[in-house]
Amino acid sequence: MKLLKKYGIFIYWGLLFIDVFLINFTSYRMYRVYTKPLLMITLGVIFYINTQKSKHWRSKTLVYGGMFFSWLSDLVFLFNDINDTKPGSLNDDIYLFISLSLLLIAFVFYTFLFRKMSIFNIKDCQEGFLAFLAMVIIGSIFYNVISKEELTFFKPLIIIGLLICTLLIVFASNVHHNKIRRNTAVQFLIPGSITLIIAMGIIVAHRFLLKEASFLPAVIELTYGFGQMLIVRGFSKFLKA
Repeated sequence: MKLLKKYGIFIYWGLLFIDVFLINFTSYRMYRVYTKPLLMITLGVIFYINTQKSKHWRSKTLVYGGMFFSWLSDLVFLFNDINDTKPGSLNDDIYLFISLSLLLIAFVFYTFLFRKMSIFNIKDCQEGFLAFLAMVIIGSIFYNVISKEELTFFKPLIIIGLLICTLLIVFASNVHHNKIRRNTAVQFLIPGSITLIIAMGIIVAHRFLLKEASFLPAVIELTYGFGQMLIVRGFSKFLKA
């Protein structure tokens, strides 16, 4: 346990970089079954070690819930990747729909904990208002540039996703209003939330706008992995305090 507490984050980064490396080589992608599933498990172990003395079991349950659904989303992404499903096919869209839905559920767990970390007062939350305004503008532009003919059954998911992502960043920004947790919010929670939202945006862009950009899966994995690490480390610091 002491070894994992000291070097766990380095193990996580090692697994992440190996996974990103394997993505770039089709002939080696099958070996991602040994790296991708271990990413969220490693973060879960790190979180457990750092918060095992904390008695905030409700908050910890929300973190574990978010990590669990993120892990399920990872497994669906992985299954689709190693089976080399034809991009844009019905099966590919079904796998993508399921994995994005699971990831959005994870975001809901994280959002509930952000809400729990700081009282939300709309009159005093300038950061939250700016985050909301930014998400509305970016989301509207993003949604309008996607071909409506290609959206099919993704349309309600994208609308719900934009709403959930907006709430995620608004409540993450609201934690900045709490003076005790401001540093944690600035260093980990807000950057982590932004990075996860960017990762999800790149996933959707890769499916609908940049289908031929073969480098994007590696960018997605690195961005997503970095975002999850920041979120979990931020929650760890909050529960240790």
